[in-house]
Amino acid sequence: MNKLYELLNEVSVDLREYKEQELSELETKRIKKNVLNEIKVRKKQNNTKWTTLVKACACVVLILGAGSAGIAAANGQLPEGIKNLFGIHSEKEIQMAGKMGKVLDITSQNAGIKITAEGIMRDARHVGIVYKIEKSDGSMLDQKGRKCTGVEFVEDDCLGTGGKLWTSGSQDCLKQEWNRYNIRYYTIFNYDEQIGKHLQITISDLKLWFGDDMSQVDIQGKWTFDVMADCKDSSVDLAQEQELQFGKEKAILKECSISPMGYYLEVTSQEKFNGNKIIKRVEENASLYLKNGDKIAFDGSSAPVLHKDGTWSFKIIGTFDTWIMPEDLDQVTIGDYEFKYESAKRDS
Repeated sequence: MNKLYELLNEVSVDLREYKEQELSELETKRIKKNVLNEIKVRKKQNNTKWTTLVKACACVVLILGAGSAGIAAANGQLPEGIKNLFGIHSEKEIQMAGKMGKVLDITSQNAGIKITAEGIMRDARHVGIVYKIEKSDGSMLDQKGRKCTGVEFVEDDCLGTGGKLWTSGSQDCLKQEWNRYNIRYYTIFNYDEQIGKHLQITISDLKLWFGDDMSQVDIQGKWTFDVMADCKDSSVDLAQEQELQFGKEKAILKECSISPMGYYLEVTSQEKFNGNKIIKRVEENASLYLKNGDKIAFDGSSAPVLHKDGTWSFKIIGTFDTWIMPEDLDQVTIGDYEFKYESAKRDS
């Protein structure tokens, strides 16, 4: 699909003008044949504009070859659950989100419950997934017909990351998705290592709450998903090996990556660990500033890691409550140190 997007950048074609349509296999083959024949005719005529036409036609052939899923990807379409999860509403936000996320349709069934992974959003350090939970036989989730008002997995795990992970805590359901037959739930994984494209996700033991009295139902089971998270990483690293110094203590800001989803900071020091003055100052003063003046404090730090030689390192990782577009970012500050987003973007 990368070639498809490269071609589209060179051709004045806006796929958003066209509604997604399901084509039969016969119709698809017929259109492909007509497109390729047109290319041959124009080439023989030595038309000076035939190269542009070839690129445009190649886009059509690639999209038809990919089917309706290809058209959806070109339009940056995402499940409503993903849009609601991250507060994605404007056309610009949807276009960027379409690069960082995609529609999924992966189902796992156990203990009479069917769970479908409907969509994924990711960057280098975070993965957000929306699940649809329903009965395998299509009946109401609760025998008494009450709405499902809450859901949580006792344990969720994501392998293939190469590093430690933790979730962002118990997440609320998307309120607009509650009904008697299914409910949508989202969870966000945070990582202290780079995320690979292939993720193996396991969720275990489901807790459901029903009605105004929040009656709890426990369901013992395990649901597994094999996901290709081959989405674009839109993170920008603001750190350029800057030295941080508070008093006599020094450390290096190894990484400070920001994406529309969240943030990741890593601080290391080759000096002997002497208290936590730098860690405390980073935790107290590390903030993201938006161009409109809003301030977002970074939290979610890990405990410092003390190495055998006496040196140390620590990390801060977290997700934003809402989707943040790159053009809205101004700078990150840590104490008296400022790291401008625009200058980091130019260097990247």
